[in-house]
Amino acid sequence: MERVTNLPAFMKTKEKETLIIIILVVLGAVGILLYKLLQDKNSITGQNSTSNVIQEVVPKTTVDNSVILTNPNRISFEELLHKDSNKCTFSLNNGISGEAQIKSGAIYYKNSNSNTKTDSYSVYKDSTLWSWLADSTNGITLKIVPGSTFEDKSKEQVEKMFKELLQNDLNCTTVVVNDDSFSVPQSVSFIDLNSMLEQISK
Repeated sequence: MERVTNLPAFMKTKEKETLIIIILVVLGAVGILLYKLLQDKNSITGQNSTSNVIQEVVPKTTVDNSVILTNPNRISFEELLHKDSNKCTFSLNNGISGEAQIKSGAIYYKNSNSNTKTDSYSVYKDSTLWSWLADSTNGITLKIVPGSTFEDKSKEQVEKMFKELLQNDLNCTTVVVNDDSFSVPQSVSFIDLNSMLEQISK
């Protein structure tokens, strides 16, 4: 079973202030490593924010994979979850590629950058996200809890981790997807973001 780092149930005021600082540092690191590195292709390719952006949907037959598709998404996250027993891939001209295996509402996703030689992994199942970088002993986990204060924000963050899959044309084939594909590595210690958010809200 994966290791999840939980927080103490009782915290004094000073401990809570320290926790907030730690959370800001952790979220900043997560943003840099997982969001900026893998989602913001402009920062990788050196392009400015106004170049190579299209404002309308382009038919699949004419899409240039080097173009950043920002508006709108190809498919929704819910539609992605319903691609049952599918293996979906994409490859962009800027060196970013991805592979996903999807079954019964669960997703395994590997995002690779050949320029930086960096791989990122995400697993989503049972309304919970686990994300980590290759060769790292640390990662994050975030659960979408219906009715919670942070439900919408949690959904937003989860979908950001799969942004490339939602915005680019996917080559999907029906395959036999094993349940083992959605296993989370035991060697990675996952920081429980839900626990942190709960402590802040108290």
